[in-house]
Amino acid sequence: MKSPNIESLYANLNKPIKLAESYSEINKLAFIIKACRLKPSEYMDNRSPNIILYRKWYDEFGNSFNLTKNKKVQIITGDLSVKSESCTDIYYGLSILKVSKMSKLVFVSFGKDDDIHDDCCVITFLGVDNYLRSYLYFHEDWQQVSPLMLGIENLKIIAKNLDIKYFNKLLKRKNSCMPCIAVQTWLSFMPASEEFTELIRQECNYILPLFTKED
Repeated sequence: MKSPNIESLYANLNKPIKLAESYSEINKLAFIIKACRLKPSEYMDNRSPNIILYRKWYDEFGNSFNLTKNKKVQIITGDLSVKSESCTDIYYGLSILKVSKMSKLVFVSFGKDDDIHDDCCVITFLGVDNYLRSYLYFHEDWQQVSPLMLGIENLKIIAKNLDIKYFNKLLKRKNSCMPCIAVQTWLSFMPASEEFTELIRQECNYILPLFTKED
């Protein structure tokens, strides 16, 4: 099931979203915009019927996604210039366990906190409704966070591997989504294979319930 509000919005923004992708020369940017539930600030203030290149987009966590004039992407967390909006995700507030069971792809990044060496982990699920939902595990607790936290390079990796049939270990990248040490990052289809589940059991046991088949 999809949110009719966000679906209606994206139907109206179909051409501007395609224009943003063409301008940026970022393959699958249209997917990233929709999967992260981004909205263009200018359009939300003045819903013009014209096809406009919208450079500033924002999410429901108060972060912005900006296309610069040199075709780079700038993500600003906690952008005070964007308006707060009510959440349009009908599944927001569900437990991470329930979200894992209704997802078809997962991005997992885990490591140790630099200062106190606690476990830290970022997990992003792509739901069957094609929206991304991200969670941060820190100090033994899960908190839902913005998918923009992953950074544009990791979002592009997800977008390019929507049809993944197994799982892949991703090479460490400069724009790691966590300031941690010994970070490992994986991408897998869901439900996870027995091999990936066993890997999680060995490397990051505390997230294992998200990948087992038991309810």
